[in-house]
Formats: sequence, C-alpha cells, structure tokens
Amino acid sequence: HNLKRGIPVGQFLRLRRLCSSFEDFKLQARSLKQRFLQRGYPSRVVRLAYRRAVYAQRQWLLLPQSKMEEERIICILPYTVHSQFITSMIRECWPILSLYPEFRKQLTFAFHRGKTIGDRLTHSYLPSAIKSQRRGHTTCGHCVYCRHCWVTNSVPIPHSSRVYNLQQYSDCTTAGVVYLIKCPCLLYYIGQMIRPIKIRISQH
Repeated sequence: HNLKRGIPVGQFLRLRRLCSSFEDFKLQARSLKQRFLQRGYPSRVVRLAYRRAVYAQRQWLLLPQSKMEEERIICILPYTVHSQFITSMIRECWPILSLYPEFRKQLTFAFHRGKTIGDRLTHSYLPSAIKSQRRGHTTCGHCVYCRHCWVTNSVPIPHSSRVYNLQQYSDCTTAGVVYLIKCPCLLYYIGQMIRPIKIRISQH
C-alpha cells in the first residue's frame, strides 16, 4: 500500500522539479493524472500526490539530496477505534504543513496502548479519604523499590527498646517525610526529605 501510494508522489514531485514554470507543471500534471487513473490507482491517492507537488517549492526540490538517513517526525498517539481516522486526517493535511521547513521530514506514526475498561474501572491509588483513615507505611505496588520498604505500623527506635507508632499513612510515592534506613551492618540512617521516598531510595 505504501509503495503504491509513494509512486504517484515521486512522479509528481519529479514533474514539479523538471517544469520550469508552474503553468507547464499543471499542463503536464493533468496528463499524468489521467495515466495513473487508467492504470487503476485510486483517485484519492492521485489527488493527494498532486496536491503535495503543488505545495512543494521548486527551489527546494532542486537542492541536492543527502544520502544520509532521512530524519523523521514521529507522531505518538494512543491506539483507539478512531486511530485510522486521525492518521488519515493528519496525512491529508501534511502537504500543507510541509510548506514549513520544520515539517518537511518524513512523518511516521507510532501507537501506545490506550486505556482499557480495566484501567478505567481500577484505581491505581487509594482515594485520599481512605488514606486519611489508615496509618503506617506500605508499598505502592508499582515500583522496583517496594521490596526495600517495610510494611509496618511502627518503627523501632535505634539503640533502645522503644517503638514509634506511625501516625500518618505513607507509601513509596509519599514526599516530605522523616525516613529510617537499616544498613546491612546493622547501623541505622535517619534523614528528612521533601522528595518522594522512592527517589531517595534510588540514591542510596
């Protein structure tokens, strides 16, 4: 499909480059369009190829082409039932955008997974009202640092028999806390931070 669509584009651009005047190009393009239609090319493909050549500047087409790999503009979209309509609409308007040098690169589409019904019905985080009723520290369940955290409601005070009961709820994403790290040498490190807990763990 891409090859069949690219052949008319290449031929119309070649014709635009060879014709010294725009009037000559329009005259020759009319004949070229008829030949493509007679060979079974879709009228929409031929029309878009002609439009791209019309909006192209001849002086740009006469510039020497670099043999280096062509840079691309990658448009990343969520994949939905409307993805094909969106990409076709962007491609149809792309010849107009190609008037600007920033958009003269090849356009490529990439898709990432869209939200599913499960994503919409399942909450990744507990609501704030439920969090306010809980106390202690737990893991967020979404990061690689969860295995380094204690799931506990109290913390032993180093070098004493006393225990500090946690009064607030926290997890790996909580910021602005006093934290305690137990080293393999059985020593303790206590600090205070304003960043999330998981960011601080990643620095140790």
